[in-house]
Amino acid sequence: MAGRLATIYTSARLTFRRDRIEPLDLDDRFRVETPHGTFEMSKRDFQQVFSNVARSTSYVEAGSYNYSRVPSKAEVFIVGGRSRPMSELRLPDGRIVYDPRGTVTAEPRELAARLEMLDGVRLGVLDNTKWNASKLLRRVVAGLEAGSPFAQVNFYDKESFSRPGAADLLDRIAAENDAVITAIGD
Repeated sequence: MAGRLATIYTSARLTFRRDRIEPLDLDDRFRVETPHGTFEMSKRDFQQVFSNVARSTSYVEAGSYNYSRVPSKAEVFIVGGRSRPMSELRLPDGRIVYDPRGTVTAEPRELAARLEMLDGVRLGVLDNTKWNASKLLRRVVAGLEAGSPFAQVNFYDKESFSRPGAADLLDRIAAENDAVITAIGD
C-alpha cells in the first residue's frame, strides 16, 4: 500500500469516522481495529469503494458511519485479526445461527525474559475490572510477597475489561514497573 499510515482507531464495529479520514491526503492510510478484524485502506480506497458512505448523511452530518455487519467489499482490506467474518447459517426451522469459527491471525511476539528473582522488583498489577479480578490479583501479590519483598507494588485499572488498555496507561505501566501481572478473574 502506498502512502503513510496516518491514523489508527478502535471501534466495536467497522466505523468510518469523518474526523479521522477527511484530514488525510488521498494516499494516506488509516486503520480501524475491530473485533471482526483490522481494516486498513487509503483515503482514496475509502472514497472509491465506500463512496455511498462518504456521501451518506450519517458520515457527512453526524461524523461517522458504522456497519452492523462487515460488508463483503470490506474483507479485502482486512490486515489482521479475524480473516473471515462469522458465517450466518439458517436452520430448517428458519432460525439463524452464527458459526464463530473465524481464523484469527496475530503477529508472533517474543516473550519478555524471565526475571531471575523478584526481590526489589517494582511490580505492576493491572486489574481488567472483571468482578473477581481484583480479589484474585491481590491474593497472587500476597503469595508472591511472602517469598520475595518487592521494592514497590503499583495497582492500575483498565477502563473496561472488554476493551484494550489505553495507550497512555500502558506506557505509564511500562515506565513505572519492572514486571507486570494481570488476570481475568472470572
